[in-house]
Amino acid sequence: MEQTTVTPQKKSLAQLTIDLELLERKLDDQPEITPDDVKQWSFVSDLLQTKVDQWIAYLDLVESQIHMAEQQKKRAEANLKRKRAVEKSLLTYLRHVLESQPHRKLEGENGEIKLVKNPPKLSPRFEFVKYSTESVLPAFVVDEMPAEFVDIVTVKVLNKDKVRAALKTGGVVPHCEMIQETRVAIK
Repeated sequence: MEQTTVTPQKKSLAQLTIDLELLERKLDDQPEITPDDVKQWSFVSDLLQTKVDQWIAYLDLVESQIHMAEQQKKRAEANLKRKRAVEKSLLTYLRHVLESQPHRKLEGENGEIKLVKNPPKLSPRFEFVKYSTESVLPAFVVDEMPAEFVDIVTVKVLNKDKVRAALKTGGVVPHCEMIQETRVAIK
């Protein structure tokens, strides 16, 4: 009978599992178990146990890194929120200062801060309702679905482009108006 010994080498967890399974089958099939067979099985078993422990340690490390990354993300999001609040406060202050200036701008050596007009925008005097919480069927399914399981709903939707065009030409649309807002621009 041919004796094989396992030499120390890097093997994957899967390969070590296969090696141990093959050795156990070999031992089950042999009428006599030699001390070399036991050594070989013990060696592969120890290697597998070491590999499993390494995987557990590695997964623990990855989980802790994920936790640290999540904490960093939370801190970064909180910091971003604070910075945006500071930016909003500064822009509100600048808007107040610029509105009191006759030319609505302040000039420095490196640039200027001025109050500029945004394009006019539609401002309806009502709140839009987002369309449907129901399950809306895609067109290709509607014809295949039995009629008893389908409710047909008619929805009226505001065409903002048409309202905008009518208001720009001096028309009147109930509950709608065009407003002109300004923003602080820094160049």
